[in-house]
Amino acid sequence: MFDPNDIAFFTLGFLPLNLVFIPRDSHFWVRLTCLGSFGMGVLIILLTGSRGGFLAFAVSAALLLLFKTRPHSNAI
Repeated sequence: MFDPNDIAFFTLGFLPLNLVFIPRDSHFWVRLTCLGSFGMGVLIILLTGSRGGFLAFAVSAALLLLFKTRPHSNAI
């Protein structure tokens, strides 16, 4: 059986991958699924009770909110 820290680690590792498909060029159902998966991931991290998972989530959320990324263009 997994430790709560392991569950929080795996969930946090895959959480940013949901943000790839949320932009407007994806289908509505894909965006809705990614938003639901993102919400469930945050809920799982909070319900595990892992202090390290919560701190890692807070740091990664701060990094995502504070740093602005530039979109990649396909032009060479």
